[in-house]
Amino acid sequence: MTPGGEAAASIARLECDLAAARAEVGRQRVTVKQKAPDEARAELAQQIGRTLGLVQDDTSPDLAALTQQLAAEQQQHAKQTAAELAVYRAAAGAAPDALLDSRAVAAAVADLDPTDTAAVQAAITEAHKAKPRLAAAPAGPARSGGEPGQSLTMPGKPAPAPRYEPFPGGDCDDWPGRRRWDAFKVPKV
Repeated sequence: MTPGGEAAASIARLECDLAAARAEVGRQRVTVKQKAPDEARAELAQQIGRTLGLVQDDTSPDLAALTQQLAAEQQQHAKQTAAELAVYRAAAGAAPDALLDSRAVAAAVADLDPTDTAAVQAAITEAHKAKPRLAAAPAGPARSGGEPGQSLTMPGKPAPAPRYEPFPGGDCDDWPGRRRWDAFKVPKV
């Protein structure tokens, strides 16, 4: 071969290698674009699991274990809500909010069946005996004043006449108590 032929063959081989390298890079770019969302989802699941304390740093989250743990927490929350509702229903003579704020009552009612009203009532009575401040607050004073629509005047005396009509004749410039701008004019010196 001639030196010019070797150079042309070398250039052709290099161009072929360059085309192959470009094709390989293009395939890798497509693969990376396809894998990126999956990797992002997996990383997000890891971060959420670490934040909640469900996943250790070195292990991947077990979907079945996470689902089971979530279901157990939901059942516990439903039971606690049912117990709080039972306390509200059975809290005759006691303040239900004060009862639910008491840790002793919350612990006693947590172990009870919320449908067993006698046991819930017994727990409330026991807590009320131990802490009388859990009793319901006395009702406020009776309503003061007269009946709605009734005048608050003294018996036998007529109701006072209104001092003025808000806008007599529809002109708000003549409204009593309204100062006219003329009064604020500064005298010329």
